[in-house]
Amino acid sequence: MAEAEVSESPKNGSAGLVRELGLPAVLAMTDRVSIATAGAIAAPFYAQLYQHGQPDLALAESLAGLQGRSDLTVPAIFSRL
Repeated sequence: MAEAEVSESPKNGSAGLVRELGLPAVLAMTDRVSIATAGAIAAPFYAQLYQHGQPDLALAESLAGLQGRSDLTVPAIFSRL
């Protein structure tokens, strides 16, 4: 997993990481997210990603059943595809 400091500039934002670092995809948070929500998303996300390798599907699957959280719309996938 690559880590980088991301500025607010669109060129250097999460989408820019995909392009500049040659990453196939970046899972980013578009706003603050609670630790509880981050944990509820992360474990199933990585499990599903390992299972089938599709980050967009893995995110959708990891969000299933978490409705009602105020910070649930925060995660976003940026992909080269």
